[in-house]
Amino acid sequence: EEAERVLAELHEHIDVYGYATISDYYELVDIEPNYADHQYGWTELSEAVVVPREHGYVVKLPAARRLNK
Repeated sequence: EEAERVLAELHEHIDVYGYATISDYYELVDIEPNYADHQYGWTELSEAVVVPREHGYVVKLPAARRLNK
């Protein structure tokens, strides 16, 4: 459920701002972002999926690209 929420939040960022950054993702999963994490991300996540793992789930994201904000 948490992984689905994270992916939904990233989609919402894209809907509102036109992109979601690695920093946005890290903040959603409680990882401290660095400066470069604000410069890379996604403008669409149609290929992103939530994948079950042995001890929970993981959000599988496409490769991040440098954003022109």
